[in-house]
Amino acid sequence: MSTSEKISLVRVSLESLAVHDEVPNEALISLASIEHALGNDQILSMDALRLLLWHHPVHAIQEGNWFHVVSGLRTFQLAKHRLPGVEEIPIFLHVERDHLDIPVVSAADIFLSHLLFGLDLPSCDLDLTRLWQGLDGDLKKVLTPQLKSKVGLARLLGRNRRHLSPKNDSPASELKAVLGQQAFDLDDT
Repeated sequence: MSTSEKISLVRVSLESLAVHDEVPNEALISLASIEHALGNDQILSMDALRLLLWHHPVHAIQEGNWFHVVSGLRTFQLAKHRLPGVEEIPIFLHVERDHLDIPVVSAADIFLSHLLFGLDLPSCDLDLTRLWQGLDGDLKKVLTPQLKSKVGLARLLGRNRRHLSPKNDSPASELKAVLGQQAFDLDDT
């Protein structure tokens, strides 16, 4: 994303938003499996949720009548789960898609938000490992230059590297297993 890119803050209805199809499956799998620190999002009032959306608008691009979410997936997931579809929420609309590498932006968003804002790193170590392993090598160097291997990630998380191995299930089978439990639509029809 370039610093000269045009971004507008606009309000759109939740029912006109969907996750962009270029968001990597690994990011969606990790997002579906990571629990909120609250354990129960019903603790949040609707006003608190709207305030969260004001502080952390999702990022989207427009294609036709649809707005496709490329970043801010955790916030979007919570909004889709709790708010009525007709409710309008603030989004950052990226006007020029040419400078937006969607797989990189979305994977970086999920990885960095969990790494920096996670309350209990040891409890989400498998998810962070899966996300980190799914990052492109060049992106790893940009986001976490000190982490050159799984050993470095284990050291950061305070874990033994042998305990950081995600299951060997294929991403496709994992995605099928969690699709029914996701709070957002992956389909933009």
